[in-house]
Amino acid sequence: MKRILRPLLCLLLCGCELVETGIPLGSPHGRDTARSRRDSTSAAPDRPAATADTTLWFSAVVFPDGYDWHRDSAAASVDARIVLYKDFEPVVSVHCGGAVSTDADMHHIIGGDLYTEGVENGRTVIGRNGVQVLSFDGAWFLKGLLPRAGSIYTLSQSRGGSAMTLRKDGTVLFTKERGNIFGSLSDAAFAETGALYGDGGDYVFCYWSATNPRNHYCVRNGCEEPVTNIASGLVLWDLRYIGGQQWAVTKLFNGFSWEDARFWAVGAMPALCGTARDVTTGRGPESVVLHCEDFSIETLGLPGATVYVGDRDAAAVLYGRDGTVSLAQPGRPATVLEGNYTYISDRCCAICGKLFVMALSPSDIDEKPFLMAGGRRFEVDINGFISAVAIGTEKED
Repeated sequence: MKRILRPLLCLLLCGCELVETGIPLGSPHGRDTARSRRDSTSAAPDRPAATADTTLWFSAVVFPDGYDWHRDSAAASVDARIVLYKDFEPVVSVHCGGAVSTDADMHHIIGGDLYTEGVENGRTVIGRNGVQVLSFDGAWFLKGLLPRAGSIYTLSQSRGGSAMTLRKDGTVLFTKERGNIFGSLSDAAFAETGALYGDGGDYVFCYWSATNPRNHYCVRNGCEEPVTNIASGLVLWDLRYIGGQQWAVTKLFNGFSWEDARFWAVGAMPALCGTARDVTTGRGPESVVLHCEDFSIETLGLPGATVYVGDRDAAAVLYGRDGTVSLAQPGRPATVLEGNYTYISDRCCAICGKLFVMALSPSDIDEKPFLMAGGRRFEVDINGFISAVAIGTEKED
């Protein structure tokens, strides 16, 4: 493995206070938001530490003891809940039901808050820490959610087609009948806010047209701008604006043939990650990190893996069809972890500096989910699965 690392900025997540007013979400069982709660969802006190000013967040879906969540045959009828942990202490607990789903792709950690999304009575409902904060007509799923200056910006796509809509506090700012958005809330290469993100003082997302040939567009602060320096019909793996600069990657880029590729916005100059083959040497396919600062390369093996990049490290994680999980990091041989696991989401890993945290949910119902960090295992004493992990800094008062 070749290792040439450059300083990068770690991804930041900011803690927020709970909202105690509004419409409660979830089943009639109610919701819990006590910050000091101690119950069966508490985790082991021995826990991984990042640095003095960082916080480990993770969410978990918790089922009653004895229920086999792997089969998921009756998840809608059991008393399940989503729990948000801050440094292994449960701080938010939301009962599932109605517009709150056990699906890992339907809840998100953003700014230290737990956001949920769902459809109920023909309306899309968005909650924050168990409180309804937005509701609008139609069945939509979120591609991005950006809290900013007391408002909530949402980017959503119709569940029954390719229509897209950008809203501020539920009010439509931009809409398109057909289009394909770059990124999502479940794509680990995008920041916690998904396909809708901040670039300086602006809020931005990019998409390509559903026409043939395809054209590319940037929507900045609700205003559509055609991307004129990219040829019509060209297929891009990713299109992003980072530090005011446009970043795009085609199938053939910088001497590699990319089978998939995403930018990681870890600084003014991002890193490009994905599975690629060196067109000169024929090496690959394998997981590759291309640092755009100086175009240095790191190879990690594990073709088809999800790649994570921090300011001083990287990792590639690959789930096998047989339930095995493989992990590769620069300068270390790839390893197959002991045991079998259920794939939950690419958001089940997070990296900041040299700290890489991976959440694993065993396929065996008798085993507890756990987090791995620094070669150590930290078990979470629940019947359920860990659905997302995030590492961030505390918001200043």
